[in-house]
Amino acid sequence: MNDTSLNLGIIISEPVTAATDLLLAWFCIYSFLKLKLPSESKPLLKFWRLFFLFLGISTALGGLLHGVKHYMNADISKGMRIGMNLSSIVSSYFLLLASAEMLDTGNASRKKKVRIFVQITTILISVITIANNEFSLIVIYAGVVVLLTIILNYLDFKKGEPGAQDVALGFGISLFSIIVFKLHISIHEYFNFNDISHIIMLISLYYVFLGAMAKTRLEELVGEGSEI
Repeated sequence: MNDTSLNLGIIISEPVTAATDLLLAWFCIYSFLKLKLPSESKPLLKFWRLFFLFLGISTALGGLLHGVKHYMNADISKGMRIGMNLSSIVSSYFLLLASAEMLDTGNASRKKKVRIFVQITTILISVITIANNEFSLIVIYAGVVVLLTIILNYLDFKKGEPGAQDVALGFGISLFSIIVFKLHISIHEYFNFNDISHIIMLISLYYVFLGAMAKTRLEELVGEGSEI
């Protein structure tokens, strides 16, 4: 890949990749703030908000890693990469909890066991990531979480649940970003596979946000109804 750095008084490496990463981060933080409701104790609301928050942190760190890597030594770069990877894991963790919250087990104890299993799995993956600084395990973990989320929301969509269609569609669209990234599909050296996958992710997150908004608003209304 050719060097696409810009010298604007400071050297900005991979400017479009850095910019699209930061655009993703902005949208995630916007979604985190927009999903705020008076009752922040609602589990599904809390999980969706934290999913967007930590995904925003991860993509912000990714933007910095691309944009100002010229000024980073190996230790700083490694530390930021670990931070980015761990934030991605935590984001997937809260997405998995949001999916687990949708399971209609009718048993609080069983749901608690599911959460404990998710927590143990996430801790193990985090430890391995820190030890090896290896991103591939996170990709597998995130991929499993996304597929599970698509399946559960598709099933909820068939039941007529509000927001499920948008969440399933959003994460379905996100799979195309993986294809673009893996096949290195690029339009130009200044708009390469990284940039295209980021734009696809932005579109997918928009639909996920719409679905999460509908789901959490419904949870709030159900909660209010149960208190009357």
